[in-house]
Amino acid sequence: MNKKVALIVGATRGIGAYIANGLNEFNISACGRSFNKNSQKEVKRFGDLIEINCDVKDTDDVQHTVQRTIDHFGKIDLLIYNSGVMEFDCISNTDMSSLDTMYSVMVKGYLEFVKSVIPIMIKQNGGHIINISSTRAISPAPGKAGYSAMKRAAMSITESIIAEHSKDGIVATSINCGLVYTESSKRMIPELQHKKYITEDDILKTIRYVLSLSKYATTPSIRVGGMV
Repeated sequence: MNKKVALIVGATRGIGAYIANGLNEFNISACGRSFNKNSQKEVKRFGDLIEINCDVKDTDDVQHTVQRTIDHFGKIDLLIYNSGVMEFDCISNTDMSSLDTMYSVMVKGYLEFVKSVIPIMIKQNGGHIINISSTRAISPAPGKAGYSAMKRAAMSITESIIAEHSKDGIVATSINCGLVYTESSKRMIPELQHKKYITEDDILKTIRYVLSLSKYATTPSIRVGGMV
């Protein structure tokens, strides 16, 4: 059986690694900034897997990642963009260098990958693009103006993919997550109670749900969990 291929961006650890480990029905191209011989391996799975070092802020890295995936697997059926940066502050104290970093990772990086995979998916007569986003793309909160703006911009890219390429069989969805129970969130919020927040498995199940729909079941966004 010819397995489908998923390119997962931001898969070194946490949510991205969990998705890479869980999508056993796919061959996986996992990319991130920390894949090296000395890093702790969180991506441990059965099936074909390649790991690629990639800085999403670097256009050459993005193009190399996509090309290496094609060279190894011959196709890309699913792009999951999971890279993100969390920088919070009130509007009057916004640090513009932090805003530039968030833009480069969450907007420009996403668009670079989308731009690179769409011609491949058109040739294949279709594909899926999923952006792992935040509920703050829908509803901003005090101290999160810059973060919310970047997430909303990425959500607009997802909606534009549908507007421009649904005719090519390309489906796109923004999964807008509430606070996810991970090692990172526990460090951010020490008093975090597991039962009150969504898990990495909730996100994996949501991805599987989106993939189970027909290409005509347009799902621009899905909200999972409460507000961050």
